[in-house]
Amino acid sequence: MIINKGSIEDVLSESKKGLHVRDITKKLFYEFPQDTVSENDAIEFEKTVKDINQILYADTKRKSGGIFTKVKKGVYRLKNQRKDPLPKPPQKEIFNTIDNPIINETDKTINPAIKKDENLFKAKAGESAVMSELLFRGYNVNSMLVDDGVDIVASKNNMFYYIQVKTTSIKDNKIHATIQQKRFNDYMNTQMRYIIVSRCEIKGVETNLYFIFDNRKIQELIFGKKINSNQDRINIKIEIDLKDNKPYIYDEKRECIDFYMNNFNL
Repeated sequence: MIINKGSIEDVLSESKKGLHVRDITKKLFYEFPQDTVSENDAIEFEKTVKDINQILYADTKRKSGGIFTKVKKGVYRLKNQRKDPLPKPPQKEIFNTIDNPIINETDKTINPAIKKDENLFKAKAGESAVMSELLFRGYNVNSMLVDDGVDIVASKNNMFYYIQVKTTSIKDNKIHATIQQKRFNDYMNTQMRYIIVSRCEIKGVETNLYFIFDNRKIQELIFGKKINSNQDRINIKIEIDLKDNKPYIYDEKRECIDFYMNNFNL
């Protein structure tokens, strides 16, 4: 789950009247569930509420350049939102999300317990897919029984690699994933690889896209302001550009990462 001005802006762009900070948090919890258990995870939820509130408060206090405005206590909206948004021109999306959240037909809300189970299946499917790709390429792989920041250990030619897998889906041609900052720091001086598995549909066929980064590349992208990070999380955002069908990683700045897509040369 990515918490920054961009993700908050995406949520508020869907509401003309604005939303309460807690409602913004709920939407982010449900929109990017791969790194979240459920809203019942009270500690994480309340911490996220506080983080979002701080971002909104700081933005509204800026003399210029702020994008949010405070409607009333705890409620914010976009400052320059159109009253009647212009319709988006039709675009041919080659990459389509296939993620279908399970809905409770009684109240039309996502059942957190069911969503938790669904996320566990999705995470394990992503790990298994990565293991399969590595096996095809001659790596010996093993799944870790305890998740302590490493999901898979792979070896080839007497070299050993730690692998952390993040599984998600493409939504509106965008991919979001997060890495815990503490775990990133813990494995800084190791042969660690971070693989983002993005489930999507290409020309009517369900498939996976894989984005593989090492520690050094992630540090480089953070330094270059192409990945957002804070003391708790590293927030990774990738967009498939419809003009050239290439992936771009972005935050304040943008970079094509076509080289890192489906490149399993660890």
